[in-house]
Amino acid sequence: MNIDIIDTAAAMTRVFDVAPEHRRDLIRKMWSPMNGMYHFVPGEMDLAVIHKQNFGFPENGPEEELRESLDTLIRANAWERMHHALERGIETLKTANPDLHIPDLKVLLLLGDPTNRHFMEEVKGLSAFGGISGYIVISV
Repeated sequence: MNIDIIDTAAAMTRVFDVAPEHRRDLIRKMWSPMNGMYHFVPGEMDLAVIHKQNFGFPENGPEEELRESLDTLIRANAWERMHHALERGIETLKTANPDLHIPDLKVLLLLGDPTNRHFMEEVKGLSAFGGISGYIVISV
């Protein structure tokens, strides 16, 4: 069992470092490790659309606010902390049920859209999806 925490800190930095008109392809690239999440959907999913559907940061978003938020996640070691939390959780589950099969996990953490009122007010700036075995997406 492998836990793959995708390095979205580097990916988001690359997105924010280019002009908005060039960001869509970099967003798709950032999401590409999650492609298998939609294996059951006929045809190819546009990962830039999936990004938006998961409350992902806007291509033309408030750049300074997004960079500050990313810096906060980096300083907090968010990716490493998620990895350790998943390891502890899996260890606890395996202790309770040694025969339990845990699939390989791919985890994508991304900044959410601070301009989306529903995301910021109703869901309080946190949205996560883990309903497809082996994949977790977290927007903050």
